[in-house]
Amino acid sequence: MSNPVSVKWFKSSHSGAPSLTGVAGSMIALLDAILVNGYGSVTLSSLTVTSGVATATVNTGHNFEDYVVVLVAGATPAGLNGEKRITKISANAFTFDATGISDGTATGTITAKMAPLGWTKAYSGTNKAVYHPSDANAVPSYLWVDDNNPPTSSNGRWCFWRGFMAMTDIDTG
Repeated sequence: MSNPVSVKWFKSSHSGAPSLTGVAGSMIALLDAILVNGYGSVTLSSLTVTSGVATATVNTGHNFEDYVVVLVAGATPAGLNGEKRITKISANAFTFDATGISDGTATGTITAKMAPLGWTKAYSGTNKAVYHPSDANAVPSYLWVDDNNPPTSSNGRWCFWRGFMAMTDIDTG
């Protein structure tokens, strides 16, 4: 049975997760990782399918957790690629649903990383970015982020966010 991937969650303790450092641009790096690129990539040493369950093995270990959504790439057969919800983990392996994929061992240079939310970066500037959901059914919307602002106190920084229905460049919406 398929395990839906529409709900994703992220934690700062995930391996490779970006962090807010108090430096201009760190919010942009965090949003790039979560919205657009993903993070925490590992190369699989093997990927096998048995009775509709794929088992991914990583020689150096991984830091994924049960039920997170990973993005698998580079595998043949191609049906093993894409967003997959982890169903079980161990120190050096994780499993996910592979219903419809024949039993066997995948080939290729196969990687897995935390799957991004599937947005695009429509515009970018120095410590600024505009993000747009890739979903064709989404209401036209843009998230404008300005992460250039200096610290306002010893407690941290300010980052400005705005929402727009349409934009034509990094600062026009």
